Amino acid sequence: MISGDFRTALATSRKYVIPLSDWFEEQGITVREGSRRGLHPKHRG
Repeated sequence: MISGDFRTALATSRKYVIPLSDWFEEQGITVREGSRRGLHPKHRG
């Protein structure tokens, strides 16, 4: 998912999406894959 997709899904602005995405990454919920972020393998169903 790219930040634009995340922004659209949450119906919010990039101002809030980027820090939230960074926090998810710090917590190990997501991983960065190039310019995209995806769920960490341990969180995939």
